[in-house]
Amino acid sequence: MIDISVIMPVFNEEKYLHAAIDSILSQTFDNFEFIIIDDASTDNSLQIIKSYTDKRIILICNEYNVGNYPSRNRGLELAVGKYICVMDADDIAYPQKFEFQYKYLETHPDIWGIGTNFIFSNPQMKRHLSLSYEQLMIHLLQNNTFLHSSLMIRTDVMRMHGGYDEKYIYSSDYDLMSRLVLSGKVENLPNILMMCRWHASQISQLHRDEQKAFAYDIRRKYQIEFINRYRSANQQTPDEWTVGIPQIGRIIALYTYASYTGDVIYEKQADELLEQLLENDIEIIPSLGRECSLCSLGCGLIYILRNGFAEGKEDEVLAELDKRLLILCMNWKKEEVYSLYGWIHYLTLRIDVSEESSVTLFNKQNLIQLLDRLEEVGMIDECLLKDIRIIDGLGLFPERTKRLLGTKEIVSTNYNDIEKPLDDVVTFVIPVRIDSSERQANLDVVLDQLSKRTHTKIIILEADSGPLYKMPENYPNVTYLFVKDDNPIFYRTKYLNELLRQADTSIVGIWDTDVIVPDNQIDCSIDDIREGRAVMSFPYDGCFNLCSLEDSFVFRNNRSIDFLKEREHFNRVIHSVGGALLVHRSIYLNAGGENEHFYGWGMEDQERVKRMEILGLPVSRVTGVLYHLFHFRNGNSRYCSERQRIESGKEFMKVCSMSKNQLKQYICSWNNIATNFETQIYLSLNTNEIISI
Repeated sequence: MIDISVIMPVFNEEKYLHAAIDSILSQTFDNFEFIIIDDASTDNSLQIIKSYTDKRIILICNEYNVGNYPSRNRGLELAVGKYICVMDADDIAYPQKFEFQYKYLETHPDIWGIGTNFIFSNPQMKRHLSLSYEQLMIHLLQNNTFLHSSLMIRTDVMRMHGGYDEKYIYSSDYDLMSRLVLSGKVENLPNILMMCRWHASQISQLHRDEQKAFAYDIRRKYQIEFINRYRSANQQTPDEWTVGIPQIGRIIALYTYASYTGDVIYEKQADELLEQLLENDIEIIPSLGRECSLCSLGCGLIYILRNGFAEGKEDEVLAELDKRLLILCMNWKKEEVYSLYGWIHYLTLRIDVSEESSVTLFNKQNLIQLLDRLEEVGMIDECLLKDIRIIDGLGLFPERTKRLLGTKEIVSTNYNDIEKPLDDVVTFVIPVRIDSSERQANLDVVLDQLSKRTHTKIIILEADSGPLYKMPENYPNVTYLFVKDDNPIFYRTKYLNELLRQADTSIVGIWDTDVIVPDNQIDCSIDDIREGRAVMSFPYDGCFNLCSLEDSFVFRNNRSIDFLKEREHFNRVIHSVGGALLVHRSIYLNAGGENEHFYGWGMEDQERVKRMEILGLPVSRVTGVLYHLFHFRNGNSRYCSERQRIESGKEFMKVCSMSKNQLKQYICSWNNIATNFETQIYLSLNTNEIISI
């Protein structure tokens, strides 16, 4: 009867192989078989193995290279010993290793496996070794705490657990030990009985990133299983997003174990780790990126707060993450699809439909943006389907959720039915309030660019307590209008509607005072509308480049688009829907024009696009960047009040939740919008004529 089966895969280890084999053959305990699997080595490893004549050696040769863990599983199938001894071809076992481990397992039938203490071949390297079962179980929440080549495990236990999971190509030993400690006891001996080599050609060095990625998945799985094993009956079941980053999963597991055992030391550890996590930058998940880390942090914090592990108001704790999500909605890229899933899950946890707070409203706005991104991607897995069903069950955005769930017919627009503009002239309308010197200077260069275009009219409307804008020269194709308006908040949507009615051309460009768009991009948008491909067209692809104060100053002096292009990689926002757009004037006005429920700054740009989508009116984008020149953010660029910010958010959500017919009916009521403004009198300073509107 063989007591121990030693399994050692070999692949191109000629430099260290002699020492490894000799260390096994010189053991003080000699009742073992030594299964060596040559994994199609291309160096002299096979010749070295064959040079040994010890009858305990069983040589297996793979026809081709299958990898470390498949080779170990092959050895496990052939083993006849009571215990499996794991060995690496570049490590060294000390002479009494087998003797000590065998004796321990024989006298401790409750222990499934035993590792040993060890040293590194490089004395400068430190080791972190836990010894007791409880210590090991807790440490595995963070990382593998076993030296794989030091382990001796009961053969029946190895086979009962299916050996190594081969999908974890570079970290399957971590997975194996995680499974074992949740089923039975595994410990480490304090005796130093192994020397572990550290060199550039080993798997942990050659495939470090891949190993980290596999370890991340294993750790997450282990943390979930650990929490479920020790959680109380009223504690929520965690999911993959709850433990999405290693630190938060470990913290939740420690809180759970503290509650299970009543040992405050684990609660204290969790408190300290949580404080460190919130004070320092979080670890980036290998291959997934920062956004996944952030949304997982949010899900984990929600879990901690709702299960009473830590004190704090959820809205206050998560305020910064909510703001970060807004930035994500503006800058999201299709290659970040996995983070999109996580953020949607996060928002299903955050939204309380029974509460109409500004936070809930803010998160609803974020959610609808993410759902639209999801429609763009067209990729939904089973976990995400659960979240969409939750959103649908809450009655939020039924049109979108039904589409995503595949139960609603998507209505397409027949572009041939769209009336094509006949005239060649395009009118650009620019409402303005000069609230800084930069506004004046920026409008000068915008006007300079647009006025040089052929077949172009420009209408500038300044609304203020008195006229401040002074055109640098007389432009024959520019009309300047002034309206006396003492209100501190600029009612931009109302003024844009007035300008749309003033325009007498089929195509109108709605322009901000601070944006520069290359002429060829503007031409492409005009062509889209003229050819019936769009009712609304953005002359850029969503990339909204925020120019610095210095770059804006330089551009205003050199007027060089090439200069801006050289600097466009700085401060870029993507998926923008503001700044500049062109519309089919008559169709856009029939579709409501500007929604005057938006008073002051915020959400009107997004609402405009959503409304077109619901009505089935095509919106196009043109390849290229929009450049936003710097200006200081004064009252012009802010909400008039917190109340108005909330009201704007509600209006946005109201429109987004409507069906096509509901929206049409709602638009018909817009003529009755009440304002606090008196009848406006416009003064044309070009002609000194009074124009009533």
